[in-house]
Amino acid sequence: MLKTTVTWLLMALALSAAARTSASENPCSRSAAQIFRESGPSVVRVLSLAIDPFSLMRRVRQGVGSGIVMDSGNVVTNAHIVYEASEIVIATDDGRVFPASVVGIDEISDLAIIKSIGAPLPVPAAKFAKSKTLEVGTDVLAIGYPLGLEKSISKGIVSGKGRIIPFTPTSWLTPLIQTDAAVNPGNSGGALVNLCGEVVGINTL
Repeated sequence: MLKTTVTWLLMALALSAAARTSASENPCSRSAAQIFRESGPSVVRVLSLAIDPFSLMRRVRQGVGSGIVMDSGNVVTNAHIVYEASEIVIATDDGRVFPASVVGIDEISDLAIIKSIGAPLPVPAAKFAKSKTLEVGTDVLAIGYPLGLEKSISKGIVSGKGRIIPFTPTSWLTPLIQTDAAVNPGNSGGALVNLCGEVVGINTL
């Protein structure tokens, strides 16, 4: 059974393409089903393999998560999914698999851009919010692949903003937003969207 957790999400300001959205300025009120149909295809599965020559117990490390299609070739995901990976693939809902490589990675913000190799992705690019503020209490939905299962959607609100998690001395450089939408391992890198179906954040767990 999927466990509902209070999960931390990277602020959309960590993406150059993604600004924050305001509930007071947001005229959209689409249903979760409609958003899943329209925005869901822009969220893909991201898989990776990394080899650690210094580990005997976990010599091969597998990364399983989600990603958001930015254009026909580029996908934004969490850095921890693809960090030091020797092999990365992007899987779409129709069962096709596309090899990928890392374009850029930022461990501090836990963000990475990966690019499909050899062929464009046959899925639409996500829409990113363009307004300037994201209010506490805004309805949001998390889309991704929890626990490596099929794509799922869960609903919640923005519970807080500007959160700092003291994981490392540099955590203060990446303010976070908090949501009570249910997410699980595998949701990392997936989309947090508003009721317009626009991306306002990236799930991380």
